[in-house]
Amino acid sequence: MNEKISTKLITIIILSSLIVGGVGSWVFNRFLIPKINTIPFFMKYNLSPSGSPLVINTKQEIRVNEGSDTVAVVSKVRPWVVGLAYGNDFNNADFRGSGIILTSDGLIAVPAQSLYAQSSKQQLKIVFDDGKVLPATLKAMDTDSNLAFVKVDANNLPTASVGLSADLQLGQRIIVVAKTLNEFNPNVFVSFVSSQTHNHPAQSYFADDFNQVFKFSPDEAPNNSIIFSLEGNIVGIKTRTGIVTAEALKNALNSYFKNGAIVKNVFGFFYLPISLSDATAFNGTQGAWVHNTDYSRNFSLIEGSPAAKAGLQAGDIITAVNDEKVTLQNSFEDLSLKYSPGEIIRLEVKRGKITKTINLTIGAKKYGTGPGF
Repeated sequence: MNEKISTKLITIIILSSLIVGGVGSWVFNRFLIPKINTIPFFMKYNLSPSGSPLVINTKQEIRVNEGSDTVAVVSKVRPWVVGLAYGNDFNNADFRGSGIILTSDGLIAVPAQSLYAQSSKQQLKIVFDDGKVLPATLKAMDTDSNLAFVKVDANNLPTASVGLSADLQLGQRIIVVAKTLNEFNPNVFVSFVSSQTHNHPAQSYFADDFNQVFKFSPDEAPNNSIIFSLEGNIVGIKTRTGIVTAEALKNALNSYFKNGAIVKNVFGFFYLPISLSDATAFNGTQGAWVHNTDYSRNFSLIEGSPAAKAGLQAGDIITAVNDEKVTLQNSFEDLSLKYSPGEIIRLEVKRGKITKTINLTIGAKKYGTGPGF
């Protein structure tokens, strides 16, 4: 009898020891080892139990230079930005702002108004980032878009990368560079895109102009400055009359290479973009509404224009161009830039309750060298 009691007691003691040991081991590994691993003495002399979990208890100070990307972009683009200067000596020196190098053999885009009212005796001079100065001659000028091309006699110049202003997003950071006569000290401004294309709630646009404008804030840069994205692509030129977008620059450049002059599409009507939300809210139709909000003109179509000859009427809503839908993001301008003067485009038009098709032959406007030097 006593032997049975002793055997049962021993069994109970062993089981209790195993249970208590297991619980103790769990508590030790779960709570005590992490504490031990934070004690400097054990960490210094590597006395923490082997196989113990790794506990990081080190504070590190990490500094992020938020301006590093801006510095890199400015370093990349500043060789492309040139200064515009007139005058024969310091007594009549006249600095006119900035231009941008487009080709390695010296074709440079400048604001057209920077060339106005100059004496024929005054030679335009291009000031490069390395301090070199070369005379320039006028090659083409678009007075409506405030854009001109000038040429210097040079080779192997660094050339700008041209982007798309349509790719800009609200709140995106942009960099504006303004050249000065001091080659070591251009002015740099960091801003943010504050509004995008066709963002005005009640503003009509002329179909013959480049209307893909954007705004940025703060807008502290001087006129005749060059606007870049953070990728280092030019997205526009700030002028006294607004922004010459990268799209306008590309189309003018392509036209210059093709025609030896800037030739632009002519349609001859004003339109008001109607967004999907506008159409839904006011029981209307999305598209380009042939309408002029400038009542001082009191007309929406120019008499004798390609649009008038094709039969387009005030109040029509252009819903598609060659079967591509006209939307706020895919505007009439976006679609029309795909075509050239002389081509026929097919417009789908909503006129009251009727939908009809109008064939329009695109006209052309060729710009001369205009006023300048």
